[in-house]
Amino acid sequence: MAEGIPLQQRPIRERHRSKLYRGTKINPDVDWYLDVIKQAATSQQVDDPFKHQSGALGDASGMHIISPPFNFGALLRLPRENNMLRQCIDAMVTNVEGHGWRLEYTGPEEQEESEAAKAEKIMLENLLDFPNDDTTLQELRERVRRDIEILANAFLEVGRDAQNRIVLVSHVPGYTVRLTNKESEAVEVHVTLPREGKAQVQRVMKTFRRFIQIVGTKRVFFKEFGDPRPIDPTTGRVNEELPLEQQATELIHLTQHYPGTPYGIPKWINQMPAILGSRQAELTNLDFFKENAIPAMVLMVAGGSITQESIEDLEEQFVHAKGRASFNRITIIEARGDEEAASQDGNIPSPRMEIKPLQSERQKDALFQVYDKNNMAKIRSSFRLPPIFVGLSEDYTHATASASLEVAESQVFGPERAKTDDIWNMKILSTYSPKFWSFRSLPPRITNSEDVVSAIEKFDTAGALNPNVIIGLANELFDLEIPLIEEPWGDIPFSLTTIAVQAGVEPEEEVPDPFDVEEDDPNDKPVPQPASDEGPPLSQEVKGKLQEHSKKHAARIGDVLDLIEHKARQQRRRRRASA
Repeated sequence: MAEGIPLQQRPIRERHRSKLYRGTKINPDVDWYLDVIKQAATSQQVDDPFKHQSGALGDASGMHIISPPFNFGALLRLPRENNMLRQCIDAMVTNVEGHGWRLEYTGPEEQEESEAAKAEKIMLENLLDFPNDDTTLQELRERVRRDIEILANAFLEVGRDAQNRIVLVSHVPGYTVRLTNKESEAVEVHVTLPREGKAQVQRVMKTFRRFIQIVGTKRVFFKEFGDPRPIDPTTGRVNEELPLEQQATELIHLTQHYPGTPYGIPKWINQMPAILGSRQAELTNLDFFKENAIPAMVLMVAGGSITQESIEDLEEQFVHAKGRASFNRITIIEARGDEEAASQDGNIPSPRMEIKPLQSERQKDALFQVYDKNNMAKIRSSFRLPPIFVGLSEDYTHATASASLEVAESQVFGPERAKTDDIWNMKILSTYSPKFWSFRSLPPRITNSEDVVSAIEKFDTAGALNPNVIIGLANELFDLEIPLIEEPWGDIPFSLTTIAVQAGVEPEEEVPDPFDVEEDDPNDKPVPQPASDEGPPLSQEVKGKLQEHSKKHAARIGDVLDLIEHKARQQRRRRRASA
C-alpha cells in the first residue's frame, strides 16, 4: 500500500491492521490528542514517575505495565490553565462529595434502638470518622473525586485486620499508579451475595491484575481488591510464606469507564480543541496587551524636524511621567526647518507639526470573545452543568436557579453520589457484615424559607409535627445545636396535644390513640354524660400542670419559630440586595 494514501481512505481491514488502531487507542483522533497533550506536557507539569518504566517487568514474570491512553501529567496541568475546566471540576467535587454523609437505618422494623443496632453503628462510625491517621472522610472523598474528574482514575488503598475486615482506607494519588495486565489463570474467590432473601456464599472464578506505584526511586506493588492471595509488595509475586503485616495491601480502582481501555477516560477529553484553543486565545490577548504595538498618538512634522531635546522631553512626558503631578506639565516642542528647502534669499520655511491620535485604531476589547465563550459552553456541557454552578449566573432568578439545581441534582450529582455509596457499602463496609445500617451521602440542604414553611405545613397536615420535629428541622437547615425536649410532651404531635387539652388529659401522660376504639359491649350500662358541652370540669392541679406545660411549650417553640423567621428575613434582605 502506497504511503501517500491517507489512512481514512484505506480499506477498513487495513485500517485495523494499522498501528493507529492497536493497543489502547480508541480511534484515529486519539493520536492527534496524544500529540497535542505531549506538546502541552512541558517541564512545568507533574513529573511522570513512569517515563522510564514501561513494558515488561523483569522481576515479575508475565506482567507488564499498561500505559494510560493520555499522559497523566498533562491532564493534571490542563485544569490549571483553562478558564472553565477547573470551575467544572470544583463544582463536581463540592456538589457530589461536599454535603456530608450519614448512616441510614435499613434493618428490621422496631430494632433501631436495639443494643445490636447501636453497637453496629458505633463500629461503622469508628471506621468512617477515622478512615486513616492523616485525613478525614470528607477530605478523602474530595481527593478521590478530584482524581476521577481530572484523570478519570482514582485509587483507594485498604488494609485488613486478622478477621478480614477493612480497618484502613487511604487515598493514593492517581498519577503515581499504573495497571499491569490481567493474569491468564483465574483464581477461585468466595463472595457473599444476597440470594433468596438471605446472604449466601458463592464461589466465583476471577482473574486479577497488580497495581504498581513509583514514588521517587521506590517501586511498590498492590494487589487488586478481593484478591485473596498473599502478594509480595516488592516483587508483585505470590508468596505463601509472607506474614499478614508484610503482604501487599489492596487497591480499589475507580474509573470513568470507557470501552477499549482498562483505564478511564475523562469526560471532557472530547473538548480538547476547545480547552487548548481558549488557552491560546488568552495568551494571544495577553501578548497584545503587553506589546501594545499601536501607539496612543503620532506627531507628524512636515518641512523640518524636531530637536533631540524635544524628542527626549516627549518621551519623558508620555512614557515616564505618571501620577497627579503630570497633569499640569507643559511640553515645549522645538522644531527646525529644512535648510535644503531654503529659498534663494536664504529664508527657511517654518515646519508644520500635527498630532494625530490613534486611539480609534487600537483594539477596543480582547480578541476571540465569542470563540472563547462558545468554548466555555462546550467544556461545561461535557459535565452537563448549568451555568449557575460555575459562577455564570447574571440572568438567573430564584425560579430558574431552583430548576437548574433540581435538574443537576437528578441528572448529575445524585447518580454520582449513588456510585460512591455503592463502593462504600458493597466493598468496604460489607466486610463487617452489617445488618442494620448503610452508608448514604447527603444531598444539599433546603435553605429557602418558602420551602421550609411549605415542608412544615405539610408535616402539620399529616399530623407528624411536634416540638422535637421543629427543633430537628431548625438544627438540620440552619446548622444549629438546639437540644431536643426530653419530656414526653416533646414527641407529642400538636394535633394530639390539642385533643389532650380539650379532654383534660395531662400532657405528661400517654395520649390515647383516638382511633383505638373498643367495640360496644351490649351488657355495659350507659355512662351518664354531663349536661354541659364543655366536658368534665378540671381540677386545680390539672389546670396548673396544663398552664405550666403551655408556658414551657410556647417558650421553646417560640424560640425556634423566631429563629426560622430571623433566617427568612436574612434571606429576603440578601435577595433584595442582590436584585
